[in-house]
Amino acid sequence: MALVLIILIIAFVLAIPFIVCGMINEKTCRRYAGWNCPYQPRYDYYQEDYPRVPVSFIGAQGARLRGFLYPAYGKMENAPAGFGTAEEVSQRIRTSADGEQKKLLVFCHGIWSVPEEYMMLIAWFADHGYSVFTYCATGAGYSDGTSLKGLPNSPLDLHAALTYIEGDDRFACYDIFLAGHSWGGYAVGAVLNFSHPRVKAVCCLSGFNSVMEVTGDTLEANAGRFGKIFLPASWIIYHLLFGKKAGLSAAAGIKRSGIPAIVVHGENDAFIHLGVSSIAKHETQFAGGKNEVLLLTEKGRSEHGTYFVSREAAASYVELEKAFQPVREKYKGKPEKPAGPTDPDDMTINNAGIPAEELASFVAGIDGDLLAQPNAKLYEKIDRFFKKAAAYEQ
Repeated sequence: MALVLIILIIAFVLAIPFIVCGMINEKTCRRYAGWNCPYQPRYDYYQEDYPRVPVSFIGAQGARLRGFLYPAYGKMENAPAGFGTAEEVSQRIRTSADGEQKKLLVFCHGIWSVPEEYMMLIAWFADHGYSVFTYCATGAGYSDGTSLKGLPNSPLDLHAALTYIEGDDRFACYDIFLAGHSWGGYAVGAVLNFSHPRVKAVCCLSGFNSVMEVTGDTLEANAGRFGKIFLPASWIIYHLLFGKKAGLSAAAGIKRSGIPAIVVHGENDAFIHLGVSSIAKHETQFAGGKNEVLLLTEKGRSEHGTYFVSREAAASYVELEKAFQPVREKYKGKPEKPAGPTDPDDMTINNAGIPAEELASFVAGIDGDLLAQPNAKLYEKIDRFFKKAAAYEQ
């Protein structure tokens, strides 16, 4: 009897890490509606100048993923043939009317976001000659899926997106570029472990290098060194769910593929720590060739997601968040999150559970023009890198 009790106790103790890690994964990868920053300008602010057409494909987990294509220069005639009406689309040729090479930027969002939360980036690149292809990952926004499935899924969904694009003749005349933030920053590097030779260059924005590194970083940040004892259980769970693909590394993908990459990271990133789990930490692994690491150091625009907008816009977001805190607190713990795919035309959806009326009241006095100001200098650097990598410029 005593032996049985001891065995049961040991089994229970051994099971604790798996139970805890399973709960963490479930909470981390819960279905995401969108908009942690509900007062940020949404697509309706950009709609007049940036028309878009819907796209969809089957993701890595068999769910239908939905997104949009934003034609270059905000003109429907720059959409690939087959999108839009017959009057709106141009003949499918390799170059545009002025001889400019057609470029397709595939953008991957972060783990608790949707593509429209990066409209300042999407709009800037559309203004500079890129058609931008976006989609919600499995279990996010207006895509299907009951959850995000797990951290390893981001590059797998991107692999599915690129496979769809490469197999669709409508995109045959486009050079492909990749950009992603955070979870998406990991995706655009890790997907290079697969074969996608039409990709000309990638930009990893605040990306982590591997699932296990960011998991260890997060566990230690929240539970100190004690948190590391849960790593073996996390490794087993991820590998049971995703097999060897759970071990994909962004730095290894960049090195293996030989595709030029610019890795951008803020020195004050408190989410994916620069010296612990970032792709930039592994610079020596992929150094040389055409690869670059851009370290952001400006206070106020060197954190995890503060550098997408101008200096003035970043400062305004800080003040707005202070003013918005009472609203967040009022609805804390009782958000009404959609259980399934959201409507991309619903401009009131948010992950904080703020009712549409109260959100509209807060947003009414906000200067959208200010908040939408892009970080033009950063985007210009990425654009130059892309063009040089693709041999458009020397």
